[in-house]
Amino acid sequence: MMGAIELSGKSGYFGESGWRVCEEALRRGAYIRPLGDVVYIAPALNIPDDDLDELLETVRQSLAAAFTDFPK
Repeated sequence: MMGAIELSGKSGYFGESGWRVCEEALRRGAYIRPLGDVVYIAPALNIPDDDLDELLETVRQSLAAAFTDFPK
């Protein structure tokens, strides 16, 4: 299973927004894969629903911390 979030179409592969979100996620204990302006999330297929919800909430918090205009 894999999910991707495109953060901006401006800089593409050379963008830095994915790295900003990744740094925030690492501060919260989650590892996500940045690639330019896209972040990838690849949890195990057998991840329990509660753990997946926690991971997605961590990503949401990371997005909110990285971008001031993201809804809190």
